[in-house]
Amino acid sequence: MCLAGEISRNEKYNVIIYALKPEMFLNQITVEDSENGTSYLSGKITTTYDIKTAILDADESILSLTATLEKV
Repeated sequence: MCLAGEISRNEKYNVIIYALKPEMFLNQITVEDSENGTSYLSGKITTTYDIKTAILDADESILSLTATLEKV
């Protein structure tokens, strides 16, 4: 999420997050920098449960797993 938040601050990029529960996100996320003790709001972010919407016209795709993902 930190990377999405950072990239979205540049208005020339359109950031879309694919999530199982997109309703948990608003149009922005708060990024916390624990090393410097600061935080900032991201730029506009779209969140969707539709994989086609998330990747159809993407120039770049980044995949990440949640920190709570357990080993199976």
